[in-house]
Amino acid sequence: MSKSSILGQIKELQERNALGKNLGMFTRFDDIERILNEIEYKKIENTEAVYQYIPLATVACTEGFFRFAVKTLIDHGTPFIEKVSDLEKRLQLKISLDIVAEIQAKSLTIGELVAHVVPCNKLEDIDSAISILLGKGFLETIKTHSRPNGLVQEDKQKEFNKGYAEVFNDIKRLFEIRHILAHEIAPGYHLDKTEIIRCYNNTKSFIIQFTDFLLYSIDPDQPVTAADGLAREQKRADHADEELENLLSKRYPINGFLTIVQPEFSETKEATIEAWKNYRDTRARHAAATQSDPTASRISYLQNYVATTKAMINDLNIKEVLY
Repeated sequence: MSKSSILGQIKELQERNALGKNLGMFTRFDDIERILNEIEYKKIENTEAVYQYIPLATVACTEGFFRFAVKTLIDHGTPFIEKVSDLEKRLQLKISLDIVAEIQAKSLTIGELVAHVVPCNKLEDIDSAISILLGKGFLETIKTHSRPNGLVQEDKQKEFNKGYAEVFNDIKRLFEIRHILAHEIAPGYHLDKTEIIRCYNNTKSFIIQFTDFLLYSIDPDQPVTAADGLAREQKRADHADEELENLLSKRYPINGFLTIVQPEFSETKEATIEAWKNYRDTRARHAAATQSDPTASRISYLQNYVATTKAMINDLNIKEVLY
């Protein structure tokens, strides 16, 4: 596969997923649930094609979430970004200049690139890649993963922890069924509808457990209450502000050379910083407006505020100028 074709495929995926983003997986699960309910309660006949669709859709969701997890971990940064070189050795990926240009332009992330090319044709592929990024065995860890106040209810966590062996086996079996249905004519294959429903349910529970595990891996100290979350985001905002002000004072000291030689530089600098801070506030208020709950709104404001501040800090560290 040429590097240009890789870039083209990623661009097409970005366009196809522009609206649904990562919610498409759960939308497809909802579609499957609705279909199964209609079959059960409306006593629909001739459902062979419907049951053939379920393994195809469920494996697509599994692969899609796996790639999302790889992207999320890598683009989160430390400690996962440091493991990319180990994953790259397995992929033997050589990055071309057109891809480098896209990453430099911030229209493509390293996480998106790696997630696109990493194989995920079976559960072992998923385990291998995530284990490299985590620095520990993924399946060995997720089978005992549980935490209070997570996405998964306590009884569901215990159910998964107890029955993980069947879950893993059913995921493997679902990949096998998908391969048969998608790549073979197989006139002698018998479609076991009970098996398909069981494999679907166990794969869905795995992805939900995977989602909670992903959030925990990125943020193990995630606050339990909204008030705790608000306090933490405020602390992060204060820290980002302090880091930016320290950087600005070093780059542009009050009695710096340019201020003495060109007094108008000081006025321009202050105006530039003030205009940027107004932009930061407007951008954060726009993010906050998407939330109806006051606490969630304030958290969204602070998260966007911190992201914009860190972007400016990054620019100043790279460019060493305010523009």
